[in-house]
Amino acid sequence: MDFMITGFPRSGTTWMANLLTTDSSVCYHDPLYHTHYQDFEHLKKDPGSLMGISCTGIWRWKEWFNEQDCKKVILHRPFTEVQQELHKMGAPYLEDHLRDSLDDLDGTHCFYRDIFSWATASDLYYELTGKPLSKVRFDNLLGMNVQPNFSVANVDENVMQGLYSELLEMHSDL
Repeated sequence: MDFMITGFPRSGTTWMANLLTTDSSVCYHDPLYHTHYQDFEHLKKDPGSLMGISCTGIWRWKEWFNEQDCKKVILHRPFTEVQQELHKMGAPYLEDHLRDSLDDLDGTHCFYRDIFSWATASDLYYELTGKPLSKVRFDNLLGMNVQPNFSVANVDENVMQGLYSELLEMHSDL
């Protein structure tokens, strides 16, 4: 894997996945729905292209995340805004004890609103891919409302159950 992006839900990970999926790179959004993190290396990519993930859940496996030898970006959005956005979607809130979970992750930390500015987006794109970002492409993407389509999401129930069991084991004290 060449790069990873993480952040709480509703923090721009889908937008970053779209920005980083081009003719020379693929960025999987929320691959934990179908692939265990230890199997990310098996995600498909074109020969000679870069491959990465932009995931709203991988931060929960902090040790694994920090051990990965790739470029990393951590997107921060105020916790209260994340909770409000989750509520609007009808999704469950994040537990309050998770509020500072992103702070100990290794990588470039970025405020999520900044990824929608040319200066920050082009710097992050170059940091992750080693290539310049097209200003025309960036401006075009800004005009889109990039959201996941959960109705067609590829979800592997066995992977999800295994990950949930890991989380329960990791946080058996809760």
